[in-house]
Amino acid sequence: MSIAVLPLKMHHQLPHALMKNFTYLVFDPGTGEALIIDPTWEMEKIEAALDEHSLALTTILVTHGHGDHTHLVKPLVEKYACEVRMSAVEAGDFSFACDNLRTIRSEEPFQAAGLTVTPLHTPGHTRGCICYLIGGNLFTGDTLFIEGCGMCFGGSSNPEELFR
Repeated sequence: MSIAVLPLKMHHQLPHALMKNFTYLVFDPGTGEALIIDPTWEMEKIEAALDEHSLALTTILVTHGHGDHTHLVKPLVEKYACEVRMSAVEAGDFSFACDNLRTIRSEEPFQAAGLTVTPLHTPGHTRGCICYLIGGNLFTGDTLFIEGCGMCFGGSSNPEELFR
């Protein structure tokens, strides 16, 4: 089985700044089943990528509950009836709920879009942050960037845990 990763650079214009983030489509080119990680802001970009690669979206993985990582979860569930995976701690801390939500309570691997996904609890940016290991790819959300890490703000974050 081969795994393809399609990074989608997303943009959102605020009155005072341009926000940027990445959403990732991960799929097996042989089956066309896909999962998406942290879908946000540009639905048309996601739909174009799904169409271009003839993909069937089956699962949404959420690394943490901030709005710039969950913005398109509910619209995608409404359109594609896909399953959503998110940390149980995170769903509680952010009062996040949607159809087809299956909360993650351990680091036990699971199957999504025909792929083996291993969730790794990485608290700090938020209390219930999860990174996802899929094949040789680690999807870190805001836990780790190439140039640093996500900011710690609000009652759910802890910079000492993030450092560890």
